[in-house]
Amino acid sequence: MKLLNIRQQLPRLGVQPAVMPRYETVRERGGLEIDQTAGRRALGMYPPVELSGRLAELARQAVLEGTARVAREGDRYAAIHTGEDVIVELAFESMFRPKGVALDPPPSEPPRLRYTPDRVTRHWKLGEVAYRMEQEGKVTKLWLSDYDVNRDFDLEG
Repeated sequence: MKLLNIRQQLPRLGVQPAVMPRYETVRERGGLEIDQTAGRRALGMYPPVELSGRLAELARQAVLEGTARVAREGDRYAAIHTGEDVIVELAFESMFRPKGVALDPPPSEPPRLRYTPDRVTRHWKLGEVAYRMEQEGKVTKLWLSDYDVNRDFDLEG
């Protein structure tokens, strides 16, 4: 009887996840911006830089008006030939000088609103699989018992 004996060692494959898949959600916060600069400006309330410029302009205007008033009063003092009592007249005028009070309702300007919605972004990161052959497959033994080279090879017998 002829016998073919083959022993084979099968390969083993080791598989393990290297990087797990991930799902990320990132939220960028929105917001609400309220700009009341125009409304505050209409009420006479200015930002600091603009306020200093406006105060400087008002001070310059007040100095020019005061200088013009003093020049007019000096001209009246110098005009002796008119016969008016300048000191009494100027004292009387300064007692009843109008103070410039205005009772108009203040102008109103609506605030500017700017809304930015939240932004959500989603990212799907794929995972990876690492594999390695733990052992190679191979045939370890191959022999045929009672084999005659001169005869035909027949596995059945």
